[in-house]
Amino acid sequence: FNLAKERNLARVNPIARVRRLPVIKKRVPKTLTSDQVVAILKGAEKPIPNHDPGKKGNGTFRNRKIPLHDMILFAVNTGARLGEILHLEWDDVDLSFGLVSFRCKPEHTLKDREERRVKTNEEVLGMLRRRKLAAGSGRWVFPSSVGTVLRRENALRQLKLVAKRVNVPQATFQMLRRTFATMAARSGVPSFVLREVLGHSSVKTTEGYYIGAAGGSAWTPPIIG
Repeated sequence: FNLAKERNLARVNPIARVRRLPVIKKRVPKTLTSDQVVAILKGAEKPIPNHDPGKKGNGTFRNRKIPLHDMILFAVNTGARLGEILHLEWDDVDLSFGLVSFRCKPEHTLKDREERRVKTNEEVLGMLRRRKLAAGSGRWVFPSSVGTVLRRENALRQLKLVAKRVNVPQATFQMLRRTFATMAARSGVPSFVLREVLGHSSVKTTEGYYIGAAGGSAWTPPIIG
């Protein structure tokens, strides 16, 4: 059309009036490295120093009231959302087969109502068995200090404090979820499988917002047949 305009075969270039499509930049989700995850887990294991406004209590420590270490370990190995972790019941856990079910319940509704079952690894299964022995007849897997559902803001605040202390201030539970997805993709787990594990309604959400630099070209496919 530009050539036709130059040769006076057309008065205007009609394509010039067409609105251009927006350039969509590929979003690369922020994730944590293995060393950063280990640092956060170690930081969450340490007791909390006692400091009051009068600077008394220096040199003394108290145990953390919430199971932050186990929550982080669970999040980064299952890809569970924070709300799903807070409302996980022992009735949702099958310790014999290492399966965890995420279900809608009166206290919490899953996003998109995508109920699912997730297979846990040995690290998470061992942690759950240890917690079950200490829980007794309690209902929640990760309860507050008084046995009720842990408040979301308390969990977020504690993770933020620990992450800042170990020099990983950007860490959040959402980032732990994305880290799980990216590491699983690097190990060769297909996107459509991760969609079911993460509870997404569309695989586009999994690929566009949760899988970063998966390094698929370096993955060796299995031998089939």
